[in-house]
Amino acid sequence: MDPVNDVRNWRVEDPAPAEPLDEITPLSRRAASLLCRRRDAGVLRTHFWAVYGAIDMMRGLEYHHERFMSVVHALASGDPAQDDESLRHDAVAYINRVGQFYHFTKSKTVRNLVHDCDPLIPKIIHLTKFRDKHTAHRSIDKPYGEDSEHQQFVHAMSLTIRGGGLWKPKAPLPPTFTGPFWGRAYLVYQLNSGRGAQVFEFSPEEDHAPVMNEALAVIERVLG
Repeated sequence: MDPVNDVRNWRVEDPAPAEPLDEITPLSRRAASLLCRRRDAGVLRTHFWAVYGAIDMMRGLEYHHERFMSVVHALASGDPAQDDESLRHDAVAYINRVGQFYHFTKSKTVRNLVHDCDPLIPKIIHLTKFRDKHTAHRSIDKPYGEDSEHQQFVHAMSLTIRGGGLWKPKAPLPPTFTGPFWGRAYLVYQLNSGRGAQVFEFSPEEDHAPVMNEALAVIERVLG
């Protein structure tokens, strides 16, 4: 095996050496600590960069979620200098990181250790539909057999300022409420699958926690 892929040839340090593993946050930091504490795992002697890179994907997910939420909080506070234009850009970047992690779970490296990660990652699998039809490339530009002309148009609208989104109240609102929902509702992006009219939803605020928990569960299984 290439020595570049052996953890013993790299300096990796536990970012939280004094903390119990299950108390370390955020979860990408916990995953990095786990890698250091299980550096004798066989996979790190042969496929270090595959695992290390997957943890970096988790950092990317946290980065884009934090940026998304900082805008949401500013909008909820009525900050006149803030607008919602940037939200969709971080949503697109987030989905692309989700897609990266999904393909990590399908890699030969992971399949040799876990065999089938699908039961561990239902939310990640759900969100990859956005990646497949809109963010990695749009079906309107590169359609597949199931993508009708209408579906290509619908896919192209998703995660844009012109369509594909709705409000999901966090709590019941009074019927007289007419103000903006920021702070009181989740922004939810939608995508029609084109197969039996199944609708996929992506709520960055709600979905981040399950995505990160699923990603950590895969890293834990890979490291043994």
